[in-house]
Amino acid sequence: MCGMILTFYFVVAVSLSLLSGDSRAEKIEVVTETLQPFQFITEKGALSGASVEIVDALFKITQDKYSTSLLPWARAYLIALNTPDVMIYSIARTADREHKFHWIGKIKTERFYFWRLNSNDTIPIRSLEQLKTLTVAASNSYNSAAFLEKNNFLYFYKLVKDSQSLGMLFKKRVDLILSTELVIQKNAERLNLDLSKIEKILEVTELNNELSIAFSLGTEPNTLIRFRSAYAQLVNSGELGRIRKKWAIEDDE
Repeated sequence: MCGMILTFYFVVAVSLSLLSGDSRAEKIEVVTETLQPFQFITEKGALSGASVEIVDALFKITQDKYSTSLLPWARAYLIALNTPDVMIYSIARTADREHKFHWIGKIKTERFYFWRLNSNDTIPIRSLEQLKTLTVAASNSYNSAAFLEKNNFLYFYKLVKDSQSLGMLFKKRVDLILSTELVIQKNAERLNLDLSKIEKILEVTELNNELSIAFSLGTEPNTLIRFRSAYAQLVNSGELGRIRKKWAIEDDE
């Protein structure tokens, strides 16, 4: 019994030391992009959003110091792909990326759809093949453009910001857009567009993913242990659920 008690206290001591702000805590480079409602700049110039709040909560637990760079997605991704000890969020956890990063935890499960204007509903859509001759806009942030290219869509626009695609759809510059419901809702609010004028017509299950927090390869193992432990603490305490509810980023049904 005494040995069991000593083992218990040893495990607790190790766990606490990994999560404490001692000399092993580091200053970590964090990269991300602008993506409503996960991370964005407020009118006062502050970085805010659901993912920002989750990441802040993780660093409060680990007590590591960090600096965040808000970058175009392609640049943020390239830095995290090639530089050790870099955190990146909000990043889709796809099969192709699975072994390119160390995954810390999920922010939200996402589902992707093709969307069109209600006024453009003369032809019922039943398959992906019916869409391939139509014009489509999609964001590079979400592998959406790569999906269109892979599936031989003839006319598509690769956009830096997802909000651009919604504007193009309302201006009838494209027939379709490819995005998630939450991102479309937030962009419509920001652009003052009427969501009742559009509809989702086909789910793209291949693009469905867990939007996540990750570290680059080459990151120190102790850093990964601290942050995975911190993420588990956010889950178990209910704090992660509270943040998700606050920002209305519960998993898509």
